[in-house]
Amino acid sequence: MTLALRLSVAMILLVVLTTASTALLIYKRAADASRPVVFESLKVRVGIIADSLADYVDSARADVLVMSDMPSVRSAALLARDGGTIDGRSFAEHRDEVVAEMSTLAGVKTNYAQFRLIGQDGTELVRVQRGHVGGEVEVVPPSRLQQKADRDYFSGTKGLSENSVYVSPINYNREFGHIEEPAWPTIRIATPVLDRSGAFLAVVIVNLDLRPILEALPKEGFPGGNIYLVDENGYYLISPEPGQAFAFEYGESSNFQSDWPGLAGFINAPGSLAAGTLDADGRELVAAGWPVELAGKRRVTLVEAIPTELIFKGSATMARSSLMTGTVAVAIAGLLAIAIAASMTDPLRAITRAIGAASSDKPVHLPVNAPGEPGALARAFSRHLEQESLLKAIIRSSVDAIVTVDMDGTITSWNPAAENIYGYSEKEAIGKNIDMLTPLDRRLEMVALMDRIARGESIGVFDTVKLDKSGKPLDISLTMAPVRDSEGVVVGASRIARDITERRAAERRLRRLQAEASHASRINAAGQMAGALAHELNQPLTAIINYARSARRLLIKRGMETDNEVIAFVDRAADQGKRASDIIKRIRQFVGNRHDRVEKEDINVVIEGGLETALSEATPLPVNVVRRYASDLPAIPVDRIQIQQVVANLVRNAVQAMEGSENRTLTAATADLGEFISVSITDTGSGISEEVRKHLFEAYSTTKSHGMGIGLTISRSIVETHGGHLDVKTDEKGSEFSFTLPKEHV
Repeated sequence: MTLALRLSVAMILLVVLTTASTALLIYKRAADASRPVVFESLKVRVGIIADSLADYVDSARADVLVMSDMPSVRSAALLARDGGTIDGRSFAEHRDEVVAEMSTLAGVKTNYAQFRLIGQDGTELVRVQRGHVGGEVEVVPPSRLQQKADRDYFSGTKGLSENSVYVSPINYNREFGHIEEPAWPTIRIATPVLDRSGAFLAVVIVNLDLRPILEALPKEGFPGGNIYLVDENGYYLISPEPGQAFAFEYGESSNFQSDWPGLAGFINAPGSLAAGTLDADGRELVAAGWPVELAGKRRVTLVEAIPTELIFKGSATMARSSLMTGTVAVAIAGLLAIAIAASMTDPLRAITRAIGAASSDKPVHLPVNAPGEPGALARAFSRHLEQESLLKAIIRSSVDAIVTVDMDGTITSWNPAAENIYGYSEKEAIGKNIDMLTPLDRRLEMVALMDRIARGESIGVFDTVKLDKSGKPLDISLTMAPVRDSEGVVVGASRIARDITERRAAERRLRRLQAEASHASRINAAGQMAGALAHELNQPLTAIINYARSARRLLIKRGMETDNEVIAFVDRAADQGKRASDIIKRIRQFVGNRHDRVEKEDINVVIEGGLETALSEATPLPVNVVRRYASDLPAIPVDRIQIQQVVANLVRNAVQAMEGSENRTLTAATADLGEFISVSITDTGSGISEEVRKHLFEAYSTTKSHGMGIGLTISRSIVETHGGHLDVKTDEKGSEFSFTLPKEHV
């Protein structure tokens, strides 16, 4: 007879005979002892059901708090109140971002009937909804948004502090003041959105569809028992009696306290158990009541009541039928147990010791040569240990972080590579929530991925960002797969992560090298142009300077030294010729990468010099000049002549752009941008077409009837060599050329 057969026969006889004899001999004592066990089992059962209801609502609370902290939500609420723009974007743009975020989350959480952002005055700013559980997500257009200032959930949320939540009573959903048909139960969870001063801006609110959880709750407990769910006022939310659930929504006053006066104390009381004559009809009941906190606020109470006679029915009959055989049965079962144990004690003890040693990573000695089933069991366990050891070795030696979490996100395993990548030791990580590695703006992404894992999906390779122990962001390549128990139920997730921070840094270095190569190409082109200009202009400029100086001497010789105006014009012509020669020289030095004139300068003075230089040239029409120089700017390292040349070029272009405009206003401005100082030249011309803008900074590209089209090319090269950036913004009202200069030498 095999071990399996011997065990089967022995256990069947032992259970049957021992059960009969025990019921015969100690029925009364067992009945008295089992009563508290039944009571405790009832309490545990009610508590488990209550916890499932609380967990269903708590997840919505977490999502509402996360959504209220989104930058897009705060920006949309501020713009709805104050108008204007934030980061150059209007309310509509920020609202669209909120719509996208809410739609994404609502698409994952199919039990979210509505997800809304309500403004300061009670007007809905965003509403995302679905018609039924699992239905398509609909974004409600602005024309259909409603005013909700008179609703309890709006006034109840408005006065709360940051990260506090309002939880509504459970009732039927209403639209435009009427119960939506078909009627469905909902609970609303809301939290305020505050500005930086703590002032109220808006309300983020979720309408949670309770149909899935209420329909999933058991409708019956023990055979003959009943389950009730009532709100704070004792109104029925779940009842076995037809028509009782949510009858209060139609004006009916029936409640739990009046129907069950003996159980009235359960409402809003701590978890408790009652027994005795509790029914209004005089029946003796055993009942358990359990208060349920929803999102940490609103309470409902779950009650299960069972007639006492049903719990111990049949015990007396069993005692009478088994009394005569009990003693003999116990003796027989004892003898069989002893006989069987004697045949397997030694090998099983050896296997037990080996199992204990394996769990503590100690050397294992298994009786693999033992005869029969114990030997087969030992050999099977030995193979299992070998496979497990191999798997552990692979995990420990992996260069990738291998981490497992349960469905709540609690870390359950942590390999050495995870320690190296994230900085947490295994002791520090096990038992903590995986959210400690996730930046706040990635939390919703992880929630959506865990929902997919819960459905049994595997997540292929994707790039994301995690945080190490110091809070430094890491570029991570991540894969995820569900972890299942022996019955195939998903109980967690396996995450394999590879640190790709260095790879991303290399990619950025490559892009920088490409940009530098492009810049070098532009410098080479500028060098060619500078050489050509120097060759062509040096001789004419020298002649102009000499002619001007000769004219001055001739005027003085002829006794016209008193004509100061003519001499002044001649001197100015000579000075401008000398300046043009200096500019060409400085451009050639720039191309040759010689910055021997870089000194710390007051940028406002430098800009003013370039502005005056350009404006000193004769213009056909007057120009209104507005100066908006920032005060208290630090001196920064620049080549004064080169930067003045950039400003002069931009001013000349701006003046020419306004020749056909009635309003000719030129604005020169500086501003402190932290590590950089910005300089801008703005005109009120007709703007630049998109086609022209595409080639604006290319050499020899010009729309003017005169000129070479190299001014902006050289200007951009000068700015970039200083470590800054030159750009343009334009529309039909004019153009703004702006460039940045670093505060420290590059």
